[in-house]
Amino acid sequence: MFLDAVARLPCLQCGHQTKQFPMRSDDSSDILTKWVGCGRKQLPLACSRECADTLQKNRPDLLIQYDSMMEDTEYSATPEAIKLFAEVLQPDRRDSIQWKNNIHLTSWTEYFKLYQPDDHWLKDVRALRMLSSAYSYVMTLSKFLSDLLAPYHADSEKKVDLHIIGARAEATMPRYLWDDLSFFHPGWQFNITLVGNHVPVMPARNKTRSKENTLVQLEMTNGLYHESVARKLTTPDAFVMYNPGIGHPYLRESWEPTVLSVLASRKPMLITSFNLEDQQRDIKALQKLVAKLHGYKLQFRSNAEQNPFRSLKLQVDPRNVKLPIQTNSRAMVVQLVQAM
Repeated sequence: MFLDAVARLPCLQCGHQTKQFPMRSDDSSDILTKWVGCGRKQLPLACSRECADTLQKNRPDLLIQYDSMMEDTEYSATPEAIKLFAEVLQPDRRDSIQWKNNIHLTSWTEYFKLYQPDDHWLKDVRALRMLSSAYSYVMTLSKFLSDLLAPYHADSEKKVDLHIIGARAEATMPRYLWDDLSFFHPGWQFNITLVGNHVPVMPARNKTRSKENTLVQLEMTNGLYHESVARKLTTPDAFVMYNPGIGHPYLRESWEPTVLSVLASRKPMLITSFNLEDQQRDIKALQKLVAKLHGYKLQFRSNAEQNPFRSLKLQVDPRNVKLPIQTNSRAMVVQLVQAM
């Protein structure tokens, strides 16, 4: 699949696009032979030898990034990748006694060590990247939960209602991934509602399955938050938006009514972004919307920063192929407050 995606990209050096659309299944194979291979994986990223040489000279870092994406694609189909999730990343392997009173991690390596893996796992960057891709949504929420709730949420009140707005990939994650919230925040009750027009329509369930963690309740709601969903739901303690792109030129207008609705609740929002440019656009869009609300300002409860629990896997941004992106790369916690 990654090779097919690469086959559709313009030349990374000159931007020339000779590939025709729509493409047949055999078109990508044809491109693989006609375009010039680049980097260690010899991916067809240049339209000519001249462009390939220039790319290798001026942007070796970019070629390394594309190589890593190919490595991750290949690794995901190996027995090792299957073993990583089926045998290594199992809850019963976590040393809960050692971490019982100090589960405040700062990196993916620390997280991986909880499962007491053999050294060869810790040294395999492909395994670490795959792990980070799976757990980034939950660990990002866990990392910024205190900023999201304090000081308005009493420590003694270990029940939290969260609305995840514009949910996409996180709405289709395996259920067990969310259980990490209970591990890192023992005794807390999480009621999480995932809202968005990409949220799958799920059949109603009468009761929780016997082996499910009852401390993490998930509800799926298909629809746009600002249109009808908000009226049907109670106001949560906080909101979460994973990589929404609220400032993206192609998405800004469609996001505006939802963001205004969320801002009006005056509840904190955790917002992640694919990269620094994406985050800066989001901040600018938020500030423009807040400027329309006289007497209020945007407060940063957590500064806009790089997220230690971002996905380490890179992805191609079709609109900017020279700048690969990372899920939840950056994060911030903001809230609408009265201006003094």
